[in-house]
Amino acid sequence: VAWPSSVTGILSHFAIAKFDIDTVKLGCIMGYDPVLNYSFRVLVVLTFFWLLFTVHGVRLLFQGKGLKQEWSALVGACGACTAALFVSICMAALSPFQCQTHPNGAWTMIGYEAERCWDGDLGSVQESMIGIAVAAMLFVFAFLSGMTWLVVTYPKQIKKGNVQFLNATAFLFSRFKPEGRGVALAILIRGLLMALIPAIPDIMTQLF
Repeated sequence: VAWPSSVTGILSHFAIAKFDIDTVKLGCIMGYDPVLNYSFRVLVVLTFFWLLFTVHGVRLLFQGKGLKQEWSALVGACGACTAALFVSICMAALSPFQCQTHPNGAWTMIGYEAERCWDGDLGSVQESMIGIAVAAMLFVFAFLSGMTWLVVTYPKQIKKGNVQFLNATAFLFSRFKPEGRGVALAILIRGLLMALIPAIPDIMTQLF
């Protein structure tokens, strides 16, 4: 059943939240390469970091301060950016594993319907994407590990009166009471699990 045009218009605007660069129609300017397209989607978050580092460095330069000063503001901004985009990052990274079946028994990638899934060909598009996906998921798990360390070390830093630590981690803990700080980590893990669901081929398994 086709969506009404009003609904499809709204959904198309939300496609950018999945880092879907097809929404800007780059294929009209350059040739379409699914691996390059996927690489851009994964590297979008690094672009955000580059912008944050640049803005932070320029601001400190004009203020006559060293780049090591006010590091907590930079760490907090990077953390807030990653946390806000965490589900989108996970979904973009896991898109090579999101496949759909067809009546003829063939499997194709949901985001790249012209590309086959698990066809066993060396050097296939999906295989190239999976290599990039592994690197992206290493970043995801590194971020989760860092957030876990912050949750564990939070009481110790509070006792020390570490103001810079509190400023840097405000994006994670400011919404919760100290005893409920673990909820922040649980929300991130929930986001990862939400991104994993579309990668499960069996619909009944997804429901459970």
